[in-house]
Amino acid sequence: NDPVTGAPVKLVCASFRLGANAVLTADEKGWAWYAGTGDEYKRFVSDNKVQTRAMGPGNSYGNGAGYGAKGGGNFGGAAYGFEYAPFLPGSPNGAYGGNLSFVNYGGGTVWVKCDGVCELYGTITANGTDKDLKHSDYGAGSGGGIWICAKSLKAASTTSVSAVGGYLGGGYQSLGAGGRISLALSCSDEALDALAEGSQPEELTYTVGIGLFTASAKGGLKTGATPTYGNDGTVTTVMGPSSSVNVTISGSPVNALGVEPANGIESFDEGSKQMFTAPEYGVDPTDSLVRYPCLGYEVTDANGLVKRGEGLSVEVAIANPPLAVTWLWGAKQAR
Repeated sequence: NDPVTGAPVKLVCASFRLGANAVLTADEKGWAWYAGTGDEYKRFVSDNKVQTRAMGPGNSYGNGAGYGAKGGGNFGGAAYGFEYAPFLPGSPNGAYGGNLSFVNYGGGTVWVKCDGVCELYGTITANGTDKDLKHSDYGAGSGGGIWICAKSLKAASTTSVSAVGGYLGGGYQSLGAGGRISLALSCSDEALDALAEGSQPEELTYTVGIGLFTASAKGGLKTGATPTYGNDGTVTTVMGPSSSVNVTISGSPVNALGVEPANGIESFDEGSKQMFTAPEYGVDPTDSLVRYPCLGYEVTDANGLVKRGEGLSVEVAIANPPLAVTWLWGAKQAR
């Protein structure tokens, strides 16, 4: 993001892949305070010395910034932005005496517009300040914004997305609020434009949370004898209407899916036949010493079980209602 205007970088692509060990980060890249008072677009001025265009800075130096919720403290920054279109960055804590040395920045923006399959196997972060702060009386920045828009999505147990408020090491500071995260699947460009203007088109389906991977917009953590958190931000999913049928791929009873085959949602033409395959052994990305034998599969829809069988592949006729393919894993084995 531009630290003055807050303008985000929008990554537009035909397909997108973030590897299991890759990190895409916009930590502490949100709006900034900067010297002077003459910016005609400024929203806040501190001590007639510094200014910011941020929408939710702490209203004094010890107060936390807002974004997905109000910032911490009696004068915490306001909540702002759109829960289904989080393209705005996070805000900083309040400034004091024109001194920019103790400003703690919010997270920036990660905005991906993918016209095809978006493969997320790694880590995306847009977190506020994540360290012991430089002065015991200064508040924290808020989490930033993460907006992933794609036709369909693949993810894995290695996938992690966060827009967490600023961390505090103790003292008298106030916490930064969590940011905003949203996943939009199979939404038209017109629908995405409407979301970015704050509208909620009726043809879209809106849900709280993201079930396909770990996503957190928690308020910042304050350590100490009694750890506390700031106000949580928002995490949402938006689904568009489509002539295609979504197939959800997962594993049971243990999430032994590494990168291939991946957890996620893929879209296929209704009436087509698709072959799904799994490896002989699933792997747990968190433990390289174990593996899980694949025992077979289950295919289900909203009405219940469609088919179940043994083997490492299954052909599925794509039809509404949406389908789910679940790979069945056996007891873990030493590798």
